[in-house]
Amino acid sequence: YAPVNFGTFHAVFFHIIKEHFHFGRNAILTEREKREILTKVIYRNHIVLNCQREFLEQVLSEFSLIKNRQFSLKTYETNLIEPALFRQLYSLYQEEISWQKKLDFDDMVFLCRKLFQDRPDVLARWQKEYRYILIDEFQDISPAQFEVIELLTGSNRNLFIVGDDDQSIYGFR
Repeated sequence: YAPVNFGTFHAVFFHIIKEHFHFGRNAILTEREKREILTKVIYRNHIVLNCQREFLEQVLSEFSLIKNRQFSLKTYETNLIEPALFRQLYSLYQEEISWQKKLDFDDMVFLCRKLFQDRPDVLARWQKEYRYILIDEFQDISPAQFEVIELLTGSNRNLFIVGDDDQSIYGFR
């Protein structure tokens, strides 16, 4: 019999990228750490903004939206702050977590996709490892996650999905 692996998208994607990007177990940012880094970036760059927890969480939520929906940062419009300032804040935040060799859950998806796109040899290795893929709650995956799964299934398309479109949280379907 063949071994079976179970995991969330993020667990599987982190397993893949930690080997290739040399991330340690402590590389994944907690929500608290994300707020602390964002606050640090705001103060260090003398940006005058409300640093209350709710505002920081809204900004981080929009950062996540950009990554998961693969929106262009250049054209993304926000109602939280002036768009140019938002783009600057996003870039500074990403630079800081990169410098600290940290990543958030959304970065796991992005890095896995980038790895597969840039390194066909690595993709081929993981396609052999995950020859058959089953996804439960398929209605809840993001466009970015779906793109990684498409790369991973390759031409064999051994993908089985279970989902309920009446429970979908994303509108791209």
